Amino acid sequence: MKIITSSYLKENMAEIVRDMPDTLEPIGITHNGEVKLIVQNPYEYKAREDALTMMMILNFTEQQIKNGEYEDFETVFDELLNHED
Repeated sequence: MKIITSSYLKENMAEIVRDMPDTLEPIGITHNGEVKLIVQNPYEYKAREDALTMMMILNFTEQQIKNGEYEDFETVFDELLNHED
């Protein structure tokens, strides 16, 4: 992660905003020597959010399997094919 100061951000905001869509790496913004803010392009943010969502779904699914809360393939398809409305 690239680290810049809040002063640098203020002085170079237009350039940073212009280049952000092409930047895959997030930028850490420091204030008084400590990172206080992380900036990232919207595409990478969305990809990270999607990955986290998928991980949550997989974790939930693993828990269901461990708890025996599932049906086998044949049972599900038999129910789907023989379902009467």
